[in-house]
Amino acid sequence: MNPDLLNDSDAWYEALLALPYEEQFQFIEETFELPVTDAFVSECGMDDLLSTLRSYVVPARFAALVEKIREVCPTFHRKDAFYEEPHVLGFALFHDDTNAVQKSLAYYMADPGRDLDRYLQACRWCVLYQKIDLAKELAETGMKKLSWPSDELPDLLQPLKDILVFDQWQAVYDQVQNGSPLDLGAIDEFYQGHGFTLDSDAITRVLFPDTATPNWIEPDADDKLRDGLWRFLGYAHQRYQMSFPLAALLWTNFAECLESREDAPTYERFFVPSVDEVIRFLDRFQMFLVKAEEMISATIWSLPYLADFLRTVGWIEDQSHQQWIERAKELKAAFIESEPAGLWRHDFVHRWTPPATESPDHFAEEAQLFAESIHLTAHANPSTPIGGVDADEVDRIRQLFGSIFQGPQKPVVSTSGPRPKMAKKQRSKKKSSHKKPRKRRRK
Repeated sequence: MNPDLLNDSDAWYEALLALPYEEQFQFIEETFELPVTDAFVSECGMDDLLSTLRSYVVPARFAALVEKIREVCPTFHRKDAFYEEPHVLGFALFHDDTNAVQKSLAYYMADPGRDLDRYLQACRWCVLYQKIDLAKELAETGMKKLSWPSDELPDLLQPLKDILVFDQWQAVYDQVQNGSPLDLGAIDEFYQGHGFTLDSDAITRVLFPDTATPNWIEPDADDKLRDGLWRFLGYAHQRYQMSFPLAALLWTNFAECLESREDAPTYERFFVPSVDEVIRFLDRFQMFLVKAEEMISATIWSLPYLADFLRTVGWIEDQSHQQWIERAKELKAAFIESEPAGLWRHDFVHRWTPPATESPDHFAEEAQLFAESIHLTAHANPSTPIGGVDADEVDRIRQLFGSIFQGPQKPVVSTSGPRPKMAKKQRSKKKSSHKKPRKRRRK
């Protein structure tokens, strides 16, 4: 790239447009190897260019560029390119690169309120990857630094509180399971230190879950799935080495799925949602200001674990269990076939111990498929047919998902035909709609 172009953002922009899409990203990479200023890249509309061209390069190149921007143009990164930071964090978590993960999280923790939705997403990712120490650090920092209207703060911070509370209860559970005496003083100190209220029944539910009975007689009762949560925590922790925060996230998500059904289910199908009911529930994750795509895959891949647990405790019959397993296979196939180039972002599901109903060979093959997607570009997004499932049902599921599994958007940076020249002042004001701050939708 000609360094003289850095003297005129219009000339730089026109030079970019003259290149094919595949070369435009390289042009931007070369730009950031030169002494570029924050003001210049803002005038060029670099934030929109990054968002558009992301799907044309492999994840490693894009992550490296965002890290470079963070280094050489910190002001621009903080104001306009921060929205690409989740790509860097996801890439680092996928590779289990501790240094890169901590560097990215430090950027989040510097100002949790800058983008609360992405901050909470970072917390979820750490929980899903079972990086609980990092999740706790995020939660502690958020609880201390975030400031919000008092009527909204409890709901907004509940995910952070859950991480801390369930991690503490895991320590209590492990302590008792190992034969050590219960330290009630430590529990009380933890709750008081964080300003939490200790439920008088919590100790019994954690340590003696088999004495609890699920309240499914009153569908509108707040605690109808409470006891199932505490039983699942111990089950998943002992059998699958899941942390309490991860098991709690999966069960709570499942409970919300059950509660979201429009028609009150019969006793026989209380714990057996249909495929269509699951899909309607998953659709809610694309309505967040930040699409919570990690919860779509987490929901689907959690189904076999939940089914095994429900059959173990006798809350579903063998026939219903088999239906769960078949539905999970079809949902997985629809997800994989629809998002082949982005599977690496969901590889946390293969950091979990495989469910009892999953063959080790199939689990390993699926994990390899996810891992290999890191070398693909989202623009290519090749089809990946999955065998062993009802192809017609998988296709039906994909159609029901609709916009959840939409392919990459068409680029807005065009090289076909003339393009009206845009003045610097106009282009510097051009912002992506997803960056406009809006009030977070409360659940």
